[in-house]
Amino acid sequence: SESKSDGAPPETPDKAEKDGAFPEFMSLGAPKPKAKLAFPASLPLKQLAKVLQVPPAPEAQAAKPWTPTWLAEESAAEAHVDPMAHATDMVPEPDLVQDFGEVLSWDERCVVVKQGQVHIELQRRKPSMDNTALLRFCDWLDEQMPLVVQHFPYVKKSGAYVDLSDNEIGTDGLDKLFQVLRDHRVPCVVLKAYRNSVDDSFVDTLVEYLYTQPEAFPMHGIHISHNNISDKGASRLIRAAAQCGHYPRLTTRLPLWLRLEVNSLENPQKVIKDANDEGYKV
Repeated sequence: SESKSDGAPPETPDKAEKDGAFPEFMSLGAPKPKAKLAFPASLPLKQLAKVLQVPPAPEAQAAKPWTPTWLAEESAAEAHVDPMAHATDMVPEPDLVQDFGEVLSWDERCVVVKQGQVHIELQRRKPSMDNTALLRFCDWLDEQMPLVVQHFPYVKKSGAYVDLSDNEIGTDGLDKLFQVLRDHRVPCVVLKAYRNSVDDSFVDTLVEYLYTQPEAFPMHGIHISHNNISDKGASRLIRAAAQCGHYPRLTTRLPLWLRLEVNSLENPQKVIKDANDEGYKV
């Protein structure tokens, strides 16, 4: 062979290699080379949403429902469109314009799907929202809820988080809002209506809802402090919460968070005492 012709002794394998151990560069005395991991390219959220999006039914495509901006697939910046380019061509709906000319946008400012729930955020409106404005909003919401449920069907289980605090809303507007949510089978799990014009007439709506709400998704927060509820109304709410069978929850043992402070109660201590005497834990 060639090795014999030049007089060089034949190469013998290293003992470590012969025994099947790591070669010299992988021995304990030498640093091991770092393995290079190839990560797949990250997919932007909007592209991921497109991949996971279920195409609508043919009849839904034919109807071409109005899509709010919080459901749009592309923003104005991504589409390279100036959002104010056609601002002069936009004509607001007649029922969304107040007497002094302000356009009331009920879009992403008021209805947002986040943390797995529909958030209806109408708190601290300027000027304060009254029953008339809330009724108008409910008419708009009734038209948009099918689109919300279509894109986020899980809200039928997770429910709605409603914040109407610091306004001038009364019973009529709240009744209509509860009716719209019920019609679209979206439970109301939290209601914040403190600092409004709520009186005992709204207690009837709450009592009925406590008894008929979904067993799996009951309300866990009713915040109606700073209103005009009387001793009788407060007692009825406490009794309904205790007798409806939803509280405390069988699994989590969570109670109903019912806030009634700063209302028109003349003797709140007696209301609590009477409730405890009847066996209700308040």
